[in-house]
Amino acid sequence: NLALRKQVYASYTYDAHQAVDGSMSTETYVRGLEYQDPTSCWLSVDLGGVWDISRVLLWPSQNDYGSSFDNAEVRVGLRAITSLIDASAILDNQLVWKQDGSSGGGSTGTAWAPFIINLQQSPVKGRWVTVQNFPSYRLFSVVDFRLAEIEVYGTP
Repeated sequence: NLALRKQVYASYTYDAHQAVDGSMSTETYVRGLEYQDPTSCWLSVDLGGVWDISRVLLWPSQNDYGSSFDNAEVRVGLRAITSLIDASAILDNQLVWKQDGSSGGGSTGTAWAPFIINLQQSPVKGRWVTVQNFPSYRLFSVVDFRLAEIEVYGTP
C-alpha cells in the first residue's frame, strides 16, 4: 500500500492522517468549507514519489457503509494538492474513477466493502491521489464524506 502513513491533506478535517494509518477502525471525516461549493470537499495523499498507479481502494467508514459517498471522483497526477488554494487545480490531475451511484463499495449496503478502482487506462503516472465528493443530496447543504482508509497500489 503506497499510501500507508504518507502525508495527507484535506479541505477541512482534524484527522486526515487516519485515512492512511492502516487501521479500519479509525475514520477521517472530510468536510467542505463552503457549504454550497462541492469542489471544496477533498482529500489528497502525497505518495512521496512518482509511481505507475494501477489500483485504488476506498474504504468508507464502517458506520455508514459508504452512504456518504455520492458522485465521488478519484484523480491521480503530478499536481500537488495541499491547501484550499490548490483546490482549483485538482482538475489538472487525471480522472481515473467516477462513482456510478453505488454505495458501500458497490455492495448492497448491507455489508461493508471498499470501492475497488482498477484503473482502466492502467497504469497512470502520479504522485498525488485525490478523492472528491459531489453529493447530489446535501443535508443542510453540507458537503462531506467519511473514509476509513485509502489504499493505493502501483510500481516505480
